[in-house]
Amino acid sequence: MITVKMLGSFQLEVNGQPIPVKNWKSRKALTLFKYLAHCPGKKVPRDSIIDLLWADSDITCATHNFHTTLYNLRRSLFPGGWRSGEYKGINHANGLYWFAPEQGYYVDLADFKNKVRQSIELEERNPEASLQLCLEAYQLYRGDFLEEDLYEEWTTITRENLREMYLDLAVRTAELLVSCRKDYQSAVKVCRQALEFDQSREKLHCLIIRCLIAVGHHADAVIQYKACEKAMQEDLAISPSSETRQLVMGLSEGERSQTLPRDSNSLSTILKLGQIRSEQEGQPYTLIMVTLPREGKSLLERALELLQKTLRGGDLACRWSDRQIIILLPTTDHRGAEVVAARLKKMLEAYIPASTLSFRVLDPGEPQAAQPLEIRAKALANKMY
Repeated sequence: MITVKMLGSFQLEVNGQPIPVKNWKSRKALTLFKYLAHCPGKKVPRDSIIDLLWADSDITCATHNFHTTLYNLRRSLFPGGWRSGEYKGINHANGLYWFAPEQGYYVDLADFKNKVRQSIELEERNPEASLQLCLEAYQLYRGDFLEEDLYEEWTTITRENLREMYLDLAVRTAELLVSCRKDYQSAVKVCRQALEFDQSREKLHCLIIRCLIAVGHHADAVIQYKACEKAMQEDLAISPSSETRQLVMGLSEGERSQTLPRDSNSLSTILKLGQIRSEQEGQPYTLIMVTLPREGKSLLERALELLQKTLRGGDLACRWSDRQIIILLPTTDHRGAEVVAARLKKMLEAYIPASTLSFRVLDPGEPQAAQPLEIRAKALANKMY
């Protein structure tokens, strides 16, 4: 039994034993295996494989390299058994080669596609069965197709198509979770995980907003809309559709102005998206922590209202605790942070005396860059007490 996983990092097992990448006899042999295994059963002409792997070699040399690579592939899969004919791994006939070992195989990529297709076929006549298949397919997507082979040209189109399939699957899964089970929390979780692959996907933001409004988390819905607006403007240079805007505009003025998130995942998501954006652009970003002189919902709401009137359009202020507010300034360096912090401090001193403020500029290039932004915010918050 050969088990191949290609969604995310490449993983391979033969008869239950992992075959580490370092054990392969050559990189070309591994690439050839990945290419044939990603479409199990598909018969590929030898000339097509040669064009893929040895396009710059003359035909005699390329043919020799092909047979050597195929030999190394079989040695890597079955170090002691393939010569006897017990294990083939790669079949061939009439100049065609394909992956369909007689001893059985499993390829997560093929399983993912089949489950997505079956879920679509069942959606109208059996939504619950369709949802179950959606959830199973969703769990299979550990990451983008062969994420370690980003610069292998043959993987690009497949990777993009699979990502689109996954994002569409996330939308369908979330919709079915709501329509079949009224499970708004799981629907939001599915959408938020999918947003990590495309933070400007409006449908995902829209579904999250609908779910949050449905359970009465209006403040979180407004925050999610702002994240959607920011991501779409930065990635696509467009604004959310009128349909998405109307979801938030349909809330009362009091609901829209409330800025205390009830869903703890909302702030976490916003911080994560801000961090991803700054890291992609290789620019620093700033966290500012404001600590109020005492606890109190009215005081906290007053401070948030003042801050949001003072901040720029792309900045975000959210409740961190009962007397603290976290502010995220994307793509803001130390000089810019000092200017903003000074302006905010002056404003707070005028309206809410005894408030304190501290900030930290975070550079994606620093050694601690991999540390989640939420952890850094907690450290900054603790210093204020």
